[in-house]
Amino acid sequence: MADPTSRIRPAEPADARALAVIHVTCWRAAYAGIMPDALLAGLSVEDRERSWRRNLETPASSEGHTWLVEVAGRALGFASTGPCRDADRPSGFELWALYLDPAAWGRGLGRALMAFVLADAAARGHDTLSLWVLDGNTRGRRFYEAAGFRADGGAKIEIEGGAELPHLRYRGVTGIAAE
Repeated sequence: MADPTSRIRPAEPADARALAVIHVTCWRAAYAGIMPDALLAGLSVEDRERSWRRNLETPASSEGHTWLVEVAGRALGFASTGPCRDADRPSGFELWALYLDPAAWGRGLGRALMAFVLADAAARGHDTLSLWVLDGNTRGRRFYEAAGFRADGGAKIEIEGGAELPHLRYRGVTGIAAE
């Protein structure tokens, strides 16, 4: 990992506030100019904190996992994985979210977190990992492509704040032999 004081560990309900702050801060930085300004301005750390606490206390899936990356004890990012939610990949595994505090961008923590997630998915017996990324999120797309992910032809439109946002599905190999 980029920093010797960094570590990746399972997120706990007590981490809900830190996850919420990272989530909101990252959305505002990463999605500026992509999502409606009013949507980004209206994001609430308190709402996200309640949602994260609920998700960590009672996960929707026993196979869902949220990992926290910390440096010197300070939470700087997280990733969530679990069963793929796509009808055409019923037995697949998905990266639901990967976000870093913008102040931590470019320090290697995202790469370390992605490597951890891929290794974890492989250890759980998954040969590929899929994810959805906003079509206009060029920074995110470059990050995933540098990690070996490629668009697989999947596309969808999600509505956020009244805006239609095109998403692309990417798929990457976890490191175990594909069948």
